[in-house]
Amino acid sequence: MLHLPLLSPADEKAYHDMLAPRIKQALAASTLSSAAKAFLDAARIKKILCDQPKDLLRHHNAILPRLAAGLTPAVYKAYLIGRAKKEADRSVAEITAILTYKPVIDELKSVFNYDEFIMRHKITSYKLATMLDRNTCTYCNRIYTTTVIHKDPVTHRVNNRTRITRPNYDHWYSHGKYPVLGTSLYNLIPSCTVCNSSVKGAVEFSLQKHLHPYTNKIKQEFSFNYKAKNVHDNNVLIEVVAGSRSANTLAAFKIAEVYDEHSSYELKDLLELRYKYSEDYLDTLFNKTFDLKVGKKEVYRMIFGAEYEDVDHHKRPFSKFKKDILEKLGVKI
Repeated sequence: MLHLPLLSPADEKAYHDMLAPRIKQALAASTLSSAAKAFLDAARIKKILCDQPKDLLRHHNAILPRLAAGLTPAVYKAYLIGRAKKEADRSVAEITAILTYKPVIDELKSVFNYDEFIMRHKITSYKLATMLDRNTCTYCNRIYTTTVIHKDPVTHRVNNRTRITRPNYDHWYSHGKYPVLGTSLYNLIPSCTVCNSSVKGAVEFSLQKHLHPYTNKIKQEFSFNYKAKNVHDNNVLIEVVAGSRSANTLAAFKIAEVYDEHSSYELKDLLELRYKYSEDYLDTLFNKTFDLKVGKKEVYRMIFGAEYEDVDHHKRPFSKFKKDILEKLGVKI
């Protein structure tokens, strides 16, 4: 998982100003209790939209008892357990909890309506993508997630047809389980479709057990390596402390399994470059081939198609993977 820098105060304000009016309008039209509506004043909505990850669950827990009598965090957890079961397997108490609380939970989700306000609202979703400015998936760094916006050739303006592609937004805290966080800025992680839809699934994330991109360090707490599979092939390995937050996060996104599928491609290319050519050849590439005005980091990018600095890994796919493997092979600049 790559590091995500916090947005600037100006970008946070711009995001708030896009979302807050629609949330307030949806709140006024909702059937939520007067206590919930009073709780969700302008200041609270601003915090829900722009607070950092460590503060987000506090808003979820605080609104629960205002939605319905007796809806404490513990009761809500039991409600989620019952909701996850097949209908025939639910206890009477679980059925009662679902009948009692599901309507208000759904109503809260309609107020912080991710599908309507962001996913299907191209102006907002593309403005957010432009603010984030991420070229590759935050979770796997394997797939481009570049935002592409063109102008209409006739009107010379941007419209829904000329907003072509952008990252997916993964809810780090599931918006199905935490509907009040459905539009929270720091709960929306720019990612690829594979990580967002195919891999992560229903894994329950917590700050105690998993890394959050906005709190994750720039220097990653794991590294890629490899081992021989047979005479001709190798496997990708990941070196990480077992049971750590890094290990749990990598496991959730199946990073080891996904990257191992590239053993015959990216890994093989790096190994062949190192072992089929002499160290003098690599020295020539780095130090003698290009004009003196071209720095070593630029040469590195041109040779390996990857960014060298950790802070730039998001700009090109496989940048961390290639840097780790190359360092294992003794290729440093």
